[in-house]
Amino acid sequence: MSTDPTSTDPVTQIFAAPARPAFEWPRRLRVGLVGCGGQALRNLLPALGWAPAEVVATCDVIPERAESYARHAGASRWYSDYEKLLTDDEVEAVLLCTGYLPDGSPRYPDQAVAAVEAGRHVWLEKPPAARTADIERMAAAARTHDRQIAVGLMKMFSTVATTVREVIQRPEFGAPTTVTLRDPEMLPTRADMADLSKLTYLLDHLVHPVSLLHRLFGPVRRVAVERAPNGGAVFLMSFASGPVGSLHMPWGQSGTSPMERLEVVGEGANVVAEAGLHITYYRPGHRGAGLPYGQGADYSTAAGEAPLRWAQDGYSGQPYNMNHFYQGYTPELIHFTQSIVEGRPVAVGHLGDAWHVVRFFEACRQLEDGFLELDRVADPARCPQAQPVLVGPA
Repeated sequence: MSTDPTSTDPVTQIFAAPARPAFEWPRRLRVGLVGCGGQALRNLLPALGWAPAEVVATCDVIPERAESYARHAGASRWYSDYEKLLTDDEVEAVLLCTGYLPDGSPRYPDQAVAAVEAGRHVWLEKPPAARTADIERMAAAARTHDRQIAVGLMKMFSTVATTVREVIQRPEFGAPTTVTLRDPEMLPTRADMADLSKLTYLLDHLVHPVSLLHRLFGPVRRVAVERAPNGGAVFLMSFASGPVGSLHMPWGQSGTSPMERLEVVGEGANVVAEAGLHITYYRPGHRGAGLPYGQGADYSTAAGEAPLRWAQDGYSGQPYNMNHFYQGYTPELIHFTQSIVEGRPVAVGHLGDAWHVVRFFEACRQLEDGFLELDRVADPARCPQAQPVLVGPA
């Protein structure tokens, strides 16, 4: 489903195209990797092996680590001073993976602004910020300096998001009516919500379910929450596009349980995705011959109405079996680097998407009893609408 070559969706186009190793791309964006920790090692460097990118420099506050990652990535230079990296004329864009300040704020807003002021494009890891005002500040700097900033909202680029999005747009699915997403996160107490330094786990992980829902349905209109004593929670929400739904955060679940389950119900059809690996589309239909209740003897379904199921084969060395492909890391980096190289705006995972995700986090800090209208949290007129369109390719 997510390999439809006729689709105009940029993420679908990435999945539909042949996966190419970095050295096969005709033009590669020269990037500096900033923050040489576990995330960069596990996900970013493997993903960059398939994107039109070349790591030419690394940077970390621990010089030995910056040097080690540079050698691993084939870069010729490494830095322990971010400002010095930004003076490196060979670096066209920076990939920021630098985490949090001691007060719980992500480091990215100041670093991103410094990069675009130095003439560099920016891709930054999630969470991009703890306040929508910081998203707006980055967007203003990007506009002023005609640079692009993209955010690592990898769930928006996942196989699940791409396939489910295509399914729910099919005519026979009907309009999406309800959605349920299960993701085991922990909601802090109201008292702790006042202290940002106690919210890094929530901010770090809430990005995933909220960005997935945003990719499918757009902005949340209003939200309410009930919290269990152990930090588990259930959010109820409605979307400006029409559907209503819930985000169930079962903090007390077993460590052997699947981490995620998504179900979207339309009008006579529904689609279910489990653990990021299995997707089932229950097409419109009925069991047996569709006889009245009490008369049907056959529980099977006509082949033309039977559910469709997609899953990895877990066997071959195909890119689709690699976590950085199906989780979204490789597609998001391909989209960013290819957009810069070809001189077109980032269409998915831009600062406008990030603004809505961060607004949901801000709403969590304000929730009390009843529903909260998100437009009261931050005015949608302030949301960055689009990245700057470059005059030509980089």
